Amino acid sequence: MLLTLNATLFHLVNQLAGRFPWLDDVMIFCAEWLIFCWPVLLLVLWGLPRRSMQSTDEQQAAFERRSLVLWVAVACALAYGFNVVIGHLAFEERPFVAMRALVLVHHAADASFPSDHTAWSFAVVGMLLFALPRLFRLTLPPKRQIFLILLTGAFLVVGALVGFSRIFVGVHYPGDILGGICTGLGSARIVTWLRHRLERPTRAVIAFAHRCYLA
Repeated sequence: MLLTLNATLFHLVNQLAGRFPWLDDVMIFCAEWLIFCWPVLLLVLWGLPRRSMQSTDEQQAAFERRSLVLWVAVACALAYGFNVVIGHLAFEERPFVAMRALVLVHHAADASFPSDHTAWSFAVVGMLLFALPRLFRLTLPPKRQIFLILLTGAFLVVGALVGFSRIFVGVHYPGDILGGICTGLGSARIVTWLRHRLERPTRAVIAFAHRCYLA
């Protein structure tokens, strides 16, 4: 039943490919290249170097933002590790191998479940989402709160586009995307727990960046 639903949903999305060249180009870009915008968004989250903060809350907010940026790489590595293990334990063929599909990008016929691109993307998204409760407990100026809300929205849109486009171009099932979301968010949750318990070395790294005019 679930396998049939997975295949049906795949065809509903993949059948949209090949109809409009401009849409195909957008989806190919999202599937192949959009993931590389994460460093740009993370630099925005890190913020400009500032020698002084107006309040203790602003200082703590800056530390929270920069701390999660530093730990994103760990979350992405952990998500990839989960995917490798799951891919070996529950190997699933790519949709273009198992059935008829319109494939818009070249891809190896390796394990389809879970999606690595989606896992990496939602590891980044999860790191920000799990940091928001702490950030919003701080008394920040309204413009900074709006900035965080807009940036969170941008993170979610990019993550969703990466996942959807991987189905559109024919290299993943919807279930693969759901699996990638789960491993990404799960890894972010674990790493968030870890970074809160390793605050001292994280502060040391950020202090070093501050001395180098990077924070």
